[in-house]
Amino acid sequence: MDRAHAGGMPPPPPLPVARRGWWSRHWKWAIPVLAGTLLLLVVAAVALFMAALLGTLKASDAYRIAVETAQRDPALIEAIGAPIEPGWFFSGNIATRAGGSGEAELRIPLRGADGAAVLVVDGRRRNGRWTYATLEAQVDGGDTIDLRWLSRDIEGDGTRTNRIEASTGSNRKD
Repeated sequence: MDRAHAGGMPPPPPLPVARRGWWSRHWKWAIPVLAGTLLLLVVAAVALFMAALLGTLKASDAYRIAVETAQRDPALIEAIGAPIEPGWFFSGNIATRAGGSGEAELRIPLRGADGAAVLVVDGRRRNGRWTYATLEAQVDGGDTIDLRWLSRDIEGDGTRTNRIEASTGSNRKD
């Protein structure tokens, strides 16, 4: 017999097994969750940036005048149907400077009840007034509709006139 048990002493308790830490027990699911969370945060930050940028550009006079003009043009309404709504994403740039000058070059997708078009804008701003060298709707599978005759100028103080100054000299008074 064992000496320790000979005198009637109970055997010593077994040594406790060191418990593994949280990370060593859960790393197999924690890494994908952390990676997915990081990816989701990056996507959300990019989406928020894009929404803010597009919102700022859509609030500009050049964009707003072009879209309002397209929405009022009878030939475009006949070609793609009403109501005419701009697409969420568009391409181009708008640059404005102090003193009321600037440039805008845009391609804005439009969707109507019966079709689609792309609104092409090439405008310049001088002394707070936008003038357009190009303001036309290119109907999908169809014609190009010149919209300059219908556009309105917006002065720097917000007052509206009912004609456009175009570089081609084909202005028409309403």
